[in-house]
Amino acid sequence: MEVAIAPQLGFTYSSSSQKDIELDNTPFVTDSETMYYLEQLLDPEGKPLENATNALPEVLHKFLRVIGKNTRALLRQHVGESDLTRNPEKYEIYKQEYRDSREYARLDVNKVLFLIHEEFLIRNPLPLGPVADPHSTEERIRMIMSSVIWMEEIFPASDSEAWKLRFVELSTGTTKDDLYWLCLVRQKGFLVGCSLPGEDENILDRLWFWFRANTHREVQLAFSMARRGMLRDVLAEAGRLIRIIEDLRDRIGLPPDLGPTRYI
Repeated sequence: MEVAIAPQLGFTYSSSSQKDIELDNTPFVTDSETMYYLEQLLDPEGKPLENATNALPEVLHKFLRVIGKNTRALLRQHVGESDLTRNPEKYEIYKQEYRDSREYARLDVNKVLFLIHEEFLIRNPLPLGPVADPHSTEERIRMIMSSVIWMEEIFPASDSEAWKLRFVELSTGTTKDDLYWLCLVRQKGFLVGCSLPGEDENILDRLWFWFRANTHREVQLAFSMARRGMLRDVLAEAGRLIRIIEDLRDRIGLPPDLGPTRYI
C-alpha cells in the first residue's frame, strides 16, 4: 500500500508488511538515523539539509523525543502538518527574516530549526515576561546554561559571531557581570542541590528575566528549546560553557579572568 504523505515534497511512503508497520512505529535510536530519515522525507534523493551543523542530528532527535514524535510515522505526520509542506513559502520568508531584516542578526537557518521554531514559538509558545515561574533554582540554572550552549551549537560556524551580538544588549554593568556568574555555579554547588544565598538568587532572577523577556529570535529559539526539556549535560559541558562566556567577554564587559583554579 502506498500513501502520499508529503506530495509537495515529492515523498511517498510504502508499507506492505507487518514488519514495515512495526519499524514505522519503533522509536529512533540514534541521532544519525533520525536525521537520515528526515532528509529522505524532505528530499527522496537524500540531499543533506542546507546550513546544517554537526549538532543538528542531536538537535532533531532531542526535539522529537520532547514532543513525543520520535518514530518514522509520527515524524512523517509532523512534517506533513508543518508549513514546510503546507506553505513552503513560509520557510523561505523565515530564512530571509534571519538574513536580511535589521531586527535580527544575520544568521543562516535550516529546516530543523524551522520545525522547532514553528512548534515552540508559533503553535505552542510558552509565556514571556516577568510572571511567576514554576521551575526550581537548579532547573532555571540548567535552562540558562543550556540556552547559551545551544546558541553556539545550532547556528553555522560562519555566523558564530552574529548571535553573540545579542549579549551586547545586556542592559547594565551588573547584568553583564551576571552571565559570568554561570562559570562559578558548579563550584558553589548550585547544580547539585545547594541553596542560593540572597545575592546569588538575585543574579539568577536577573538572568532568567533577560532570557525570558528577550525578543530576538535566536535567543527565543534556544531558550524555548531548553525550557521545553531539550537540556544539555551542563555539568559535563562546564568547560565549554566557560569558553563561550570567555569569548563573549569583550562584547559584554565581563570581568577579567580569575585564573584556571576557579574552574576546577
